[in-house]
Amino acid sequence: MLFGNLKEIREFERRRLPFMCSLEDREILISIGYADEIGTPLSLKELTLELTGLNLMGLGSTTTIRRRLIRLINHGMVVKRIANHDGRVIHLMLSSKALRLFAGYGRMMMGMRWPRAQRLAR
Repeated sequence: MLFGNLKEIREFERRRLPFMCSLEDREILISIGYADEIGTPLSLKELTLELTGLNLMGLGSTTTIRRRLIRLINHGMVVKRIANHDGRVIHLMLSSKALRLFAGYGRMMMGMRWPRAQRLAR
C-alpha cells in the first residue's frame, strides 16, 4: 500500500503538476505557498535566503533558484505583487491556478490509506 500510494502521487504529479520537475521547483513552491499561508509573503531576497540550504545540499545555487523561479512565473504558477508598504519590494505568491492544483493534490493525498508505522518497521 505504501509504494502504491507513492506511485499514485508521482503519477498525479506527472499528470497535473508537470511544471514541478525538480527538487528546486518543489522547494520554491512550498516556500512561497507556506509563507503566503501564514500571512508573510516572501520577497525574492527572502526566498533566496530561505533556500540557501539547497545550495549547501548541492541542489541549487542562487542563479539556479532565480532561473527556476522565472520558469515557474512563466508557467503561471507564481505571481509577483508590489508590496503596499514599499514600492521597491516585490512579493512572490502562488497564483490561483497553482492554489487550485495544490488543493487537488492535498485532497488526493488525504484520501489515501497509509500503512501504520509498526507495519513498515518489520
